[in-house]
Amino acid sequence: MFNGFYKSNQETYIYAPTKVTAPNYTLDVTIPSAHTYPIDGWVYYDDINTALTALGITLESYTDLDEMYSNDLRIAHPHAIIGGVITQV
Repeated sequence: MFNGFYKSNQETYIYAPTKVTAPNYTLDVTIPSAHTYPIDGWVYYDDINTALTALGITLESYTDLDEMYSNDLRIAHPHAIIGGVITQV
């Protein structure tokens, strides 16, 4: 789940699920092995967990919004995994 291209610019993370197009290259999720990564900072990962680990991103994980808000972590963590989906909080 969430295979695609990921890029980190210090504290900003970008996800492109299907394609990245730039003046000098096009990355297409249907042929990820066509390139040697990284390309301009973009890397292909087969799933979100591999991408998060490789990029050093830690997201809190909750089963629902009530659990998250009971800990009031939305201030410290602007994104969380809620029910398996990355969500801005």
